[in-house]
Amino acid sequence: MSQKINQIYLVELEKLHQHEEADPDHLKELTQQIASDNILKYAIVADQKTNVILDGEHRYNALKNLGCKRIPVVYVDYESPNIEVYAWRNGYNLTKQDIIEAALAGKRFPPKTSRHMIRNSDVLVHISSIEKRVDMPLEILKSDLNIIPLKSVKTAMQIDVKDTLPVYTRFLKTGIVDIPLILDKKTKVLLEGYEAFQALDLLSAEKAPAFKIDINKVEI
Repeated sequence: MSQKINQIYLVELEKLHQHEEADPDHLKELTQQIASDNILKYAIVADQKTNVILDGEHRYNALKNLGCKRIPVVYVDYESPNIEVYAWRNGYNLTKQDIIEAALAGKRFPPKTSRHMIRNSDVLVHISSIEKRVDMPLEILKSDLNIIPLKSVKTAMQIDVKDTLPVYTRFLKTGIVDIPLILDKKTKVLLEGYEAFQALDLLSAEKAPAFKIDINKVEI
């Protein structure tokens, strides 16, 4: 059975733990590429229990170099038998516990030591296969998360209520607002997050988490 992957989370870099060192040459090249693109194309993968990065450590380090504060993450249950770990390097016989202990103790393995695989329809594939395309502007990843009055948000369009219902149901069921709004910092016009905005409005919420960005620095 495949592991179910549902949600992308924006996670603060300082909360994540890497279990391998970054290769300096690859990191330099990747940092330059992300800076040139001005977006992060793919989310990374981490363990939901420990915040240990399983794949994407070079992207994690590149964002640190670029002054970002958070990164998009796909969380998985690392204890699941659907996830397996193998060694790229000779002389290593890795277990999941080795990965967790190395990350949490700060005793990292050399670059490209581990290789994580995940079962997809009974076939083992590299775990990078679940790294969703996000094309997240660096301006968002560098911004602070604010709690703002919902009534201060200006909208430029309407969406169908049926598109709001899944988000409304999730907020109502969990009691957690895990989709921040994205606003232009100057005009407070809502750029992304219309479903979340409308769901909060239906729930009579007074405030919402939001990123305020300079619209001139991103492509909409």
